[in-house]
Amino acid sequence: MTASELRSVLRRHGLRLGRRLGQHFLCAPYILHRIVDAAEIVCGDAVLEVGPGVGGLTRELVTTGAYVTAVELDLALRPALLEVLTAQMDGITPRPCAPAGSVVSVLPDLGSDMVGDRVLILWTDAVGLPWSRLALMMPGPWCICSNLPYYITGPFLASLFRGELPWERAVLLVQAEAAERMAAVPGSKAYGAFTCLVRYHAEVERLLSVPPQAFVPPPLVASAVVRLRRRITPPTLAPREPLLRVVRAAFAHRRKTLRNALAAGLAIPHHPLEDVLAAAGIAPMRRGETLDLVEFGHLTQCLLSAGFLSVIG
Repeated sequence: MTASELRSVLRRHGLRLGRRLGQHFLCAPYILHRIVDAAEIVCGDAVLEVGPGVGGLTRELVTTGAYVTAVELDLALRPALLEVLTAQMDGITPRPCAPAGSVVSVLPDLGSDMVGDRVLILWTDAVGLPWSRLALMMPGPWCICSNLPYYITGPFLASLFRGELPWERAVLLVQAEAAERMAAVPGSKAYGAFTCLVRYHAEVERLLSVPPQAFVPPPLVASAVVRLRRRITPPTLAPREPLLRVVRAAFAHRRKTLRNALAAGLAIPHHPLEDVLAAAGIAPMRRGETLDLVEFGHLTQCLLSAGFLSVIG
């Protein structure tokens, strides 16, 4: 979808985009093509798109033969989105319906529209989706392909990681700062708790930068496309919840030494904490930003063994 096509659709339906919902619609065809190519979608795949807007990326996804579930919060966009997708589906040969339960039986409490036999629109908040019920619609593995509203990037990924959707890869257009944090390495300024959360669950690859002029309206920040590939096994054997608790404590006060940050964040006296750090082979004067996930995992296991953490949190 070009910028002129997008503006025409918006004018026709009297739509004004809301900053509160982070509505910046991608209208650069070459970037749309690269996003879809990077998702490595094949005919019959289950694809989740968050924030379809008026369907620019959705149209590209449909051409792959995928079954697309698009999640949109703003009901005001409904007439425009249905118009764009209906026109797109009219020119595509129908394919067999997805081998899954009906939307009525799986997601009866969510507002929805079906466009053709391969696009389902859910009118709801993408943060906190009923992942296990969504997974019943198609067995997967799922691909997530989205121009994410920037303000939900962190909450959406946290929800996805906690959920039960059998996803395999995700290609996301996000704020450049978020992309930098996802791909950051230990010791860098961008490395932090968000990095560790994402890298615990996925391998991260930054693919390309996207200028503000590629959107309508242009955002005030730079953007980038990242690809996440879900890890089959985590990079550490440490249980997830206590590991993330240690990570959050280590980064809560970035300028503090690891000893002082953990003492404050986990309420552990300095002396026994120094013994635990010694057992983990980590110098107490290091800062949290210098530890990789393997080191955080080893430290977490030592804290668990010493009784300073529980497996549930």
